[in-house]
Amino acid sequence: MVLPLFFAIVLLVVLLLALYARWNYGVLETLNIPVVKPHFLLGSAFQYRNMITGYRDIELMKQYGQVFGLYSGREPQVYICDPELLRLIMVKDSSYFDGKSRLDFGDAFLNEMPDYLPGEKWRIVRSITSPAFSSAKLRLMNFPMKDSLTEFIHEFKMKVENTTDSLLQKCNIDDVLFKGLTDLTLRCLFSITDKTERFPKLLKKFAKPEGLEYETLNHLALSFPFLYNFLPLSLLHPQPAQEFMEIMENLIDTRLKTQTENKTSAPDVVDICIEQLKKLETPEYKNAKITKETILFQAFNFFFSGQDETALVISAMIYHISKSPEIQEKLYQEVDKLWESSEDGQLPREKLLEAEYLQACINEALRMYTFYHTERVCTKDWFCEKYNFKIPKGMTVIVSLWPANRNPDYFENPMEFDPERFMSGNKEKLHPYAWSPFGHGNRHCTGKPLAMEVFRYACAYLFKEFQYPSLTRDTLTPYLTSLIPDRNSPSARPVNHHRTEKPTHAETDPPQEISLTRAHLFLDVLV
Repeated sequence: MVLPLFFAIVLLVVLLLALYARWNYGVLETLNIPVVKPHFLLGSAFQYRNMITGYRDIELMKQYGQVFGLYSGREPQVYICDPELLRLIMVKDSSYFDGKSRLDFGDAFLNEMPDYLPGEKWRIVRSITSPAFSSAKLRLMNFPMKDSLTEFIHEFKMKVENTTDSLLQKCNIDDVLFKGLTDLTLRCLFSITDKTERFPKLLKKFAKPEGLEYETLNHLALSFPFLYNFLPLSLLHPQPAQEFMEIMENLIDTRLKTQTENKTSAPDVVDICIEQLKKLETPEYKNAKITKETILFQAFNFFFSGQDETALVISAMIYHISKSPEIQEKLYQEVDKLWESSEDGQLPREKLLEAEYLQACINEALRMYTFYHTERVCTKDWFCEKYNFKIPKGMTVIVSLWPANRNPDYFENPMEFDPERFMSGNKEKLHPYAWSPFGHGNRHCTGKPLAMEVFRYACAYLFKEFQYPSLTRDTLTPYLTSLIPDRNSPSARPVNHHRTEKPTHAETDPPQEISLTRAHLFLDVLV
């Protein structure tokens, strides 16, 4: 009697769980849009679990069109890949899409992530963070940025030149850039340096915690969200974030002491935090539930957001440029002229802003390797005339930026790296919302001005000192072998060489004769 009852209860529980997981199936089918067929329990995305998200979305756009539905576990989501709809959702009709998903990371500090804050709280936080990237602040960051890049290039060259085990030294360029950009961020935003490399390790540990079987368990939790309360499924590890919070508290204490002693300090993120902490007792902050954790997490967000993505984009840009001698030569000519016009080895910001081809290469790399999806929650029913469908209130909308930025309706040969798209005479023909690496509208990335400044300066320094031999590989693989010589060394090609000229002695020497100034770099870029 007991055994049959036990099996009956188990069967009932299984049936109820299956019903729960499938409860929203059919919702997307009523919207008059193509829908990716879901797994019996685990949603539509499960069958693409082994694909990189960006490439998955491109394949889905090819198969289902520029608007389609997808079940992320049990949650129905509408995917948008059409730049014109992107304009409507992010700008013109943004009042219809003012909501964001609310996630509980199980940590008071992580729960202050701006992407998941409710409306009024998000608006206050936005007003706190925006001034950090004003034009005046960027000008003040100019000097520490140059100092950081000068030291980074010097250390990188020394690492290359001091090769002892072989003529070629194995490097991970993505990792090298990540560490260099971390130092740059610390100097520009926090006015500190990190000789022990504590911060890069902290960031890696935060974003890629060890011991978490995320991929295996997360698909299950998407269908059964209550599992998030019991299983270690967060991609973000709270311990490094807490460690950063302690560091920020110490920085604030030191800065307050410095101010008390009438010593001058740079107006940076630490100063912004100090000013905002003074407002915690105001009615506005209390009503919006702005806490100490809210303010300090924004400092952490400044620190965390840029390095990994910036290193990825620059690494990918190097890869594509190494495949095209024509692009590389044109870029070198512009960079050389840029530095020739510099005074005392200092690159003026005004001159850098005039480097059109360098900016075009950066824009093209950003087009192909956009950072994130953009998510919105519909707050009131919205009808799309172009595709004749309605998005109901409460529906999650995903603006999928990879396929939007590689949409063949707006970019000829979208999978090819072609900086000419963004040159004068061509860029004016592009749809203004087909290039969206930083989003648009009131929720666009506030860090865009600093990010673009870092891209320009970092690339100007990298392409001044190094050149990248042509490659014959057709695809970007996880490990790409390349040779990068010091452009100022005797073994490098002449800076103003012509491709039709007879190769120099250094170019025709066998590999064992290559100077020690060449580095054997692995572009560890998973895109």
